Amino acid sequence: SAYFADNVEVQGDLNFNGTLNTINNNVLTSASSITLNYLSSGSPTLDGSLKINRGDEEDVEFRWNEEKNYWEFTEDGVNYKKLGSGAVLYEQEQPETEDLEIGTLWIDNDQNSVEGLQAQTFSRWIKTLQLSASVFSGLDDNITPLKYSPTYEQVFFNGALLVRDEDYIANDGLTVTLLESGVENDIIEIHSFEPFLIADSYTREQIETLYATKTELLQEWAEDEEGNLLPSEDSTFSIGSEDYKVKDLYLSASSLYLEDPSNPGQTIALSVDSEGSLKVEDSKIITEANANSTLDTSFLLTTSSASATYLTQTNASNTYATKSSPSLTGTVSSAGHMNPSATNTYDLGTASLRWRNIYTQDLHLSNGIGDYTVVEGEENLYLVNNKNNKSYKFALIEVEPNEVPPKSEK
Repeated sequence: SAYFADNVEVQGDLNFNGTLNTINNNVLTSASSITLNYLSSGSPTLDGSLKINRGDEEDVEFRWNEEKNYWEFTEDGVNYKKLGSGAVLYEQEQPETEDLEIGTLWIDNDQNSVEGLQAQTFSRWIKTLQLSASVFSGLDDNITPLKYSPTYEQVFFNGALLVRDEDYIANDGLTVTLLESGVENDIIEIHSFEPFLIADSYTREQIETLYATKTELLQEWAEDEEGNLLPSEDSTFSIGSEDYKVKDLYLSASSLYLEDPSNPGQTIALSVDSEGSLKVEDSKIITEANANSTLDTSFLLTTSSASATYLTQTNASNTYATKSSPSLTGTVSSAGHMNPSATNTYDLGTASLRWRNIYTQDLHLSNGIGDYTVVEGEENLYLVNNKNNKSYKFALIEVEPNEVPPKSEK
């Protein structure tokens, strides 16, 4: 052995083959780290630890467990417990958010669970042992019953988070069993979380896509000083699309203005009047709801035949015939044929209500028995029998004009 009564300076490496013992001294180093198991190579097999000899009391130790692949510690030199779960614990007031690392969850562990968190989603069960025990159930020191959903619980032993199925068993929702018993004054704490599902959640990619869409929408539409929502460019943006249509559009009694394609810059108003009739400008559209009313020239016969509920030029004879004797005033013009819905069934006029004048070209007559056509010539009237193709001339006798009854006005 060698004894040095003063300082010893070694230039280079100092290697020990044995144990380095220091008594009543501090070991000082200017290095930034201490490496344990320095000469190890290949697949790791050795644990590394820092142990404190406490004399007559049990040693305590902080070590890396290579077999279990986590840090652990012991307070009695025998039983080792896994070191936490990575959570940051604060025993005082809530820290500033900038002091927390990303992903940190801060829990006020001294806060009553009913006041601090929703009671139906979180509960805290805590008990200080009076005797050695390994099985825990029933009421804690605060008369809180132990109840949890398996796999949704956390068990702490003297502040250290235990590992499910390695340090304890919890399967029935009412009992927790430690694999190593606790002794007097040990503290067992159990946090239980009621599981629930989060519906209609979005991934980060979906959120970013939605945000981009909303941002684009805000760029395309803006609100003016009067609260009107206006597009940023004229005649550029649409509400809905060919594939994604708006279900319902609710408007007040104000008009819906459509630009007249034949007259750019001019609009056509679509509105509802005080009687509930749909109007285009000042013309009403005839519908099933108002067709039974007295119609006048302000009603508009539309050219669309898309819906049978509207009286249109192409389906006027069918739709209008179902109404209970509506009356028309003014001039009715048609760009097509006007036909009865059934032959030899309906009249034009009545015995007491007759048309004043009928203006026509040739007159075709057929009552199911005969079939004739009256043809107007320059000097005579002719009658053609359409069944035998024979033709006849009316024998006309000229009379004085004053013998003729007055004609109806044109």
